[in-house]
Amino acid sequence: ICYDFTSDSTVSVTYYNRGINEEYQGNIVIPTYISNKGKKYRVTAIGENAFFFSYYLESVVIPPSIITIGADAFYKCGNLENVVIPYGVKELSQGVFGHCGSMKSITIPSSVTTIGDVFIFDCHRLEEIICKSRIPPTVEKETFRGLKSNQKIVVKVPKGTVNAYKNAEGWKDFEIIEET
Repeated sequence: ICYDFTSDSTVSVTYYNRGINEEYQGNIVIPTYISNKGKKYRVTAIGENAFFFSYYLESVVIPPSIITIGADAFYKCGNLENVVIPYGVKELSQGVFGHCGSMKSITIPSSVTTIGDVFIFDCHRLEEIICKSRIPPTVEKETFRGLKSNQKIVVKVPKGTVNAYKNAEGWKDFEIIEET
């Protein structure tokens, strides 16, 4: 995994100029801390395009130290199936999981307050979104664009919040919203 130093104590997972067949593959565990030249750095972000076009990436474990996930961070990770975003992430930028054709489930923690455009664009196998927030995260006009009109996605929300989601922009367009 490649990193950018973002301060004297933090780093961000970053994209690096990879050649053909050099994308991230298999199962990736992003650590909470890394060491460099005897100094410890906390991993606090997944930068823009960090895993861009890592088609053979099958799973990623995101640590609770992550606060932000940049635009197109997992764009075209075609074999990524299930993602659990940890509590602490506040914003999901645009296109984070765009064109993740095998994506079946995504869990969004209660700490997320906003979700950018085309967040799950073209995720035609998506079956469920588990959203743990009692207040529906604010979404952009096209956050859920690119899903098939006949796609039956179940949105699972905390007990007692179904009506809030059924009345919230973007969320109200899902046919099936149920309590967990």
